[in-house]
Amino acid sequence: MSIDTDLELTIRKVADGDTDDFLVLCKLANIDPKSDLAGADLRGTCLRAVDLSHADLRGADFSGADLTLANFSFASLENANFSNATFENTNLENAKLDGAIFDSNALRGEGSRLETIYASDSVEVVSYESPPQQTVFIVNADGAARDSLTRLMDSAGTAAESYISAHEFLSTYDVARPGCLLLDANMPDMSGVEMQRQLNLRGAAIPVIVLVASVDAPSAAEAIEHGTFELLTTPIGDDNLLDCVQRALRRDADNRARQSNAQHFREILASLNSREREVLMLVMKGKLNNAVAADLGVSQRTVQVHRSRVMQKLQARSLADLVRIVSELELKP
Repeated sequence: MSIDTDLELTIRKVADGDTDDFLVLCKLANIDPKSDLAGADLRGTCLRAVDLSHADLRGADFSGADLTLANFSFASLENANFSNATFENTNLENAKLDGAIFDSNALRGEGSRLETIYASDSVEVVSYESPPQQTVFIVNADGAARDSLTRLMDSAGTAAESYISAHEFLSTYDVARPGCLLLDANMPDMSGVEMQRQLNLRGAAIPVIVLVASVDAPSAAEAIEHGTFELLTTPIGDDNLLDCVQRALRRDADNRARQSNAQHFREILASLNSREREVLMLVMKGKLNNAVAADLGVSQRTVQVHRSRVMQKLQARSLADLVRIVSELELKP
């Protein structure tokens, strides 16, 4: 059984906390955890005490997963990603870990053999830093409105910072900081559209929510054209505002995750050797193995080996997946 959309949705249910029994869910979904999880998205999943010995988990993403007491003995874990995963009495004896990525700050519990693993030249150890906290940046010239909005964010457990002017915000904002912008359209120093334009010029993809007393069609069209996330007419209820803020924060998180993944794949592409890249470019043109072999003057077996290595490095589960990943990076054949 290959990884497909249904499987990915099922795995996400585990990661999202819909169930705490991973193996039961796999059984209900007709998933064999020993053979169906190569390349699976297991980020943040609770895998406490799960037996995955001898499983094929090549290229699986375990980043942020709880692997306490999990058994991976003799499992195939080549190119798996364990960054920010929790290890406590995790059994990795005799597991195949070539190309696996581990976090230098991972919890190293007894029995996990991580000290030995980290010393191996076959794995990659990366430093992991907790992502910056998402923040709602409130820009409003009205002091009472700033205070009210800040209290509302605090009541919802959302970090907030307030600014008296657009220039004050722009002079201090770091585009690497995640969150969203809650902007009063009637700022005396800069309009909402001009603020969005300035953010675009700085490469800041932070979602912008603009609060307006009223809105006409031309103004709305102009705001959308410049990438404004939402125009909200005031007064607005607290629940509706908080809902919009949460949607904006999710959008920002998704955007940053895509950017991070794209950079990761670009680095992998840059690491391909010349033959792997030649094979990839010809495959991207739609050529079959025999045609690629003829073009390069090598055997089909050689092409198959290089193609397999490329797909493994890019964690592509199928040819369609490989084409999608490379096409999204706008790599031209």
